[in-house]
Amino acid sequence: MEETLLLSYHSSALYTSDPLTLREGGWLSDAILGFYFEYLAHDVLAGSQTVLFLKPALVQCLRVHTDAASHSAAVPPDIFKRELVFIPVNGTAGNPAADAHWSLLVYVRRPKPAFHYFDSMANANYSHALAVKEALVCLLKRFHRVPHTEDDPPLITHCCPQQENGSDCGIFVVLFADILTRRYADAAWHTPQATATSGTVPTAQLLPSIPSPAPSIGSLTSNSPNNSDAFLHNTTTTHGSTASLHRPPPAKRRINLEKTFWWIDYGDLRNPMQARLVLRSLVKKLCIKNNTPLI
Repeated sequence: MEETLLLSYHSSALYTSDPLTLREGGWLSDAILGFYFEYLAHDVLAGSQTVLFLKPALVQCLRVHTDAASHSAAVPPDIFKRELVFIPVNGTAGNPAADAHWSLLVYVRRPKPAFHYFDSMANANYSHALAVKEALVCLLKRFHRVPHTEDDPPLITHCCPQQENGSDCGIFVVLFADILTRRYADAAWHTPQATATSGTVPTAQLLPSIPSPAPSIGSLTSNSPNNSDAFLHNTTTTHGSTASLHRPPPAKRRINLEKTFWWIDYGDLRNPMQARLVLRSLVKKLCIKNNTPLI
């Protein structure tokens, strides 16, 4: 099938083959992952400059080329000034079981610099995540004049929901990034540099529901899925007027980054197949808006 440009969204581009990877059993393409990261950055976070989402291709370069000088020009110069940096890690070659497996690494600047790691396949990508982390630490020390005597930021692994097949790893990275981004937005820690344009971009929400967002984020649509849409069927609670299948959020205050913020449970996430449908629906709506209907 001839590849045709379907959608150009900020710095991401989707071609005809990319939405096909959202079908059941499909391996999420780099382009879909990069597209949703752009969506989180520009729609959910309204262009906030305190959070950065690295592109999959750049992370691959960091993993393969460990020499800091070889990729210093490609890495945003203010990367270590951001509060959060989302880093999609892809394990390829050398280990057939982990080939093309996606996992998520997140750098946090405060209270102490650290890397947090989420892997839906029993840490299958740990060695690759460690290589990316070491490449970034090398950049931090070489180009940001951090004393070599300081301890390196630790790599902290987290227990998290696990995939039940060999193809949902990319969807889990999307789900993990989605919930952490929305927690950050809801806590209203950041100062957006742009005003959200509510209604101009269809809102896809991969959480069962979210609390009222920070005023500067704009209006985020809440869904009320049936119990079958979620991992857990017995944790239904009510938050406001919207049925919620995840634990009620705490009152708006600075979340303890060492505890509450990083905890992700099955009850926090949509079923992966439902998440694929939500993502496909978002792509379809944006394509229609741009007069390039999704085939």
